[in-house]
Amino acid sequence: MPESYTLHYFNLQARGEAAYLIAVHGGVPVTRNLFSDFNKDLKEKCPFGQVPLLVVQDDVSGATAHIVQSIAICEFLAKKAGLIPTSHVEQAIALQYVLGVDEFRTEVYSQYYSGKETQQAKKEWKEGKMKFFLDKFESFLVGNKKEDRDLFLVGSSISWADICLYDALVEQAFLLDEDNLWGNYPLLKKFMKQVENSSESFKQYVTSSSKPVLYMKNWRQ
Repeated sequence: MPESYTLHYFNLQARGEAAYLIAVHGGVPVTRNLFSDFNKDLKEKCPFGQVPLLVVQDDVSGATAHIVQSIAICEFLAKKAGLIPTSHVEQAIALQYVLGVDEFRTEVYSQYYSGKETQQAKKEWKEGKMKFFLDKFESFLVGNKKEDRDLFLVGSSISWADICLYDALVEQAFLLDEDNLWGNYPLLKKFMKQVENSSESFKQYVTSSSKPVLYMKNWRQ
């Protein structure tokens, strides 16, 4: 059935960007409502009172569904975009990585808002959980690498797990603003470039100036 999709989120990337990247990659037309004021009317439409919110409308009957929680939205759009692996095992592995990426992101947000002095919090993150997660992501690419082929977390083609990881790594690079961040992670560096070039529409979007602003810029100072 013909459907239309509207993605509601704050006017920044954070937890709303991966879903839109998945839609862009798969050619799924999604309208974005980016806002600075999370008004009461919109909040009441969100099952948990939080965004991102994806509103799915049946263009024939006019019926609507409201989907929240970023991973649920990403998975829904990944199915529409053809970015879900075909086998049940690879579907589970892809979800495993998506959940791991979400944990990575949650950990850095927690450290950022820990109340610690900026340089101390940043140092603890870089030497602790950041290293743990980046080491893991690099090793996952090593484990799935097949000769000189492209790099994927699961199987031999791009999936929603790859796009979710790409999104989190872009945020991490912005957050720390260090030229040598990827010095110990050559596969992650290659992986990011590969995802950027994985489709023409994706490349045009991620290299454009039309994206919402990135989040948590204070650690860059």
